Amino acid sequence: MHWKLLRRLSALALSALLTLPPAAPALASGETEREAFLAELAALPHYQEERAERYLAYLGSGEYTPEQILRIVNTDSDLTPYEDMVEADVSYGILTLVNKHRYLAEYEPEALSALGQYGSWGSMEKEARNAFASLADAAAADGYRIWGVSPYRSYERQRSIYNSYVRAHGQAEADTYSARPGWSEHQTGLAVDVAVRGRGYDAFDGTPECEWLKEHAHEFGFILRYGEGMDYITGYMYEPWHYRYVGAEAAAVIWENDLTFEEYYYYYVIGDEALPEAALH
Repeated sequence: MHWKLLRRLSALALSALLTLPPAAPALASGETEREAFLAELAALPHYQEERAERYLAYLGSGEYTPEQILRIVNTDSDLTPYEDMVEADVSYGILTLVNKHRYLAEYEPEALSALGQYGSWGSMEKEARNAFASLADAAAADGYRIWGVSPYRSYERQRSIYNSYVRAHGQAEADTYSARPGWSEHQTGLAVDVAVRGRGYDAFDGTPECEWLKEHAHEFGFILRYGEGMDYITGYMYEPWHYRYVGAEAAAVIWENDLTFEEYYYYYVIGDEALPEAALH
């Protein structure tokens, strides 16, 4: 009797199992991880669903924070420098973006004005030059001597500079601190390297003038273009002497929100995001 009862109970159990509704397939652990990763990114400002697959390329890398991944992909900084590129749109004037993905070819500014008493040599785009003069005058009033040492550079001038660095240090290293000809902001006439008068720009970091500029340059429409630790977006090492004119409104937004110019350009110039409310007052 004992064995017959066991067989009967086993048959009943098997029958019950066969009549159960099919279980939902378990979500693959990899898919769960992908969804969790995208959900974390989606909770951050500037998340763009159409770039999801490009964000996912960084899943599990451990090299960047979620915020950094957004900043990289949203500015196309995940693309290959000097290969994935388009021509810079100079119709944006002082907000033209030039970097390792947007090139100028042999562009020349229409209106250049000499730095005169505000620099060692050279010129800048007229509006930028006048803004730089105002900046230098304000610094002087506070007891600081800001001096322009390298403003506008032609395509040919940049080629000479870049090639000299390549000969001295090799192309890979040169690309970390020098733009290839046609990809230099200096060619727009909107950028200038600065120094303490009487000293080279390579001695600028840490000086009182350097600290003054970090706090006040945006008031005159200038930004520190290649900030410290921002090379994963800008493509260049920290250059405390390199300032770029973008106008007072853009400079204020960039400074107050700790943005790179790439981010400002992608979000507010060619993107459809509304400017932060503070920038409109």
